[in-house]
Amino acid sequence: MTKCLRCSRAVTTTNKRTGKPYIWCDACRKWKATYDKEYRSRPDVADKLRETGLQRRRKNVTKKADYDKARRADPHIGQKIRRKKREHYAQNREEIRERQNRRSLTPAGRLAIAASSTNRRARLKEAGTLTSQDIENVYVRHYTTFSSLTCEYCRMPITEDRPHHLDHVVPLAKGGANSVDNIRVVCAPCNLRKKALDLCVFLRRLPEYFRLDLRS
Repeated sequence: MTKCLRCSRAVTTTNKRTGKPYIWCDACRKWKATYDKEYRSRPDVADKLRETGLQRRRKNVTKKADYDKARRADPHIGQKIRRKKREHYAQNREEIRERQNRRSLTPAGRLAIAASSTNRRARLKEAGTLTSQDIENVYVRHYTTFSSLTCEYCRMPITEDRPHHLDHVVPLAKGGANSVDNIRVVCAPCNLRKKALDLCVFLRRLPEYFRLDLRS
C-alpha cells in the first residue's frame, strides 16, 4: 500500500489515466496544488521558471514536439486539451482576434501564417512541414526570377484584386512533397482553377500558355 509523502497516511485513490496510485493523499494533493500556485505566482520565481522553461524547450525542440503529439493522441488528454482550447477561445475571442490581426501585419507573422496554412494540408498527407524561413526562401527565389509579385503560371501581376497563393506544383493529393522546390507563388484564380491537375495539363488550358521551367 502506498503512503502519502507528506502525512504518511494510506493513499486509496489512483490516477484514472495511468491506473497507478497517487503519491499524495486527497487532502495533501489539495494542499500541494495551493502551495505550488502561490509559490509560482511570486515574481522572482515566475521569472526564473519562465527562463528555465524557455531554455529547456530550446534544447529539446524535437523531444517536446514528440511529447506533445503523444499527449494529443491520448484520447483522455487530447479531449481535455481541445475542450480547454475551446473554452479559452470563447472567453478571449476578441483579444485573440486582435492579436492575430496585429501578427498578420508583420512580415514574420505573414510568413508564419503561410507556413502554418501549407503545413496543415501537408500533415494530412504526411508530406513534410515548412518553417517560416522556408517560406521566405520561396519569396526570395520568386523575386530573383521576377522583378515583382507575378503569377508563375499565367504571368499576370499580383494586385489587391488578384491576390497571391502558394501552390504545390505536384499536388499533395498526388504525392507531392511539401518542400520549397515544390511550391510556387501564383495568383488566386490560377490556384483555384488548377486544383489537383498536373501542371502541364493545367498550363495548356490557360488562354496564354507559358512553359514553366521546373528546374528554376
